[in-house]
Amino acid sequence: VTDAPDGAFCWICHEGAKEWPGDQPGFQELNRDCSCRGSSGYSHWSCLVQYAANKVAEGGDITKAWRECPLCNQRYNNELQLDMADAFIQMADQIDDCDPFRYAEALWT
Repeated sequence: VTDAPDGAFCWICHEGAKEWPGDQPGFQELNRDCSCRGSSGYSHWSCLVQYAANKVAEGGDITKAWRECPLCNQRYNNELQLDMADAFIQMADQIDDCDPFRYAEALWT
């Protein structure tokens, strides 16, 4: 994950570092692990998960937002890739008619 430069902000909520939602202590740092360059492509973890969940609700390719950056169209890498896959499986597991194994497999295609 690339450290955010001074002045960088989340492309989703347009804020810098912010508190975690709910009971989680501390601050969410901006992170990026795709092919974006400069100050673009940074996001908060909670913003990125919410963005991907909203894309699922819209329909279409329901796995794309979980596996690749919508700005540079490159797959997420390293820890972010694993975290997004885990969050997707957790979301899919909450849907009654969803087969989480099918969706997990789709993440890697």
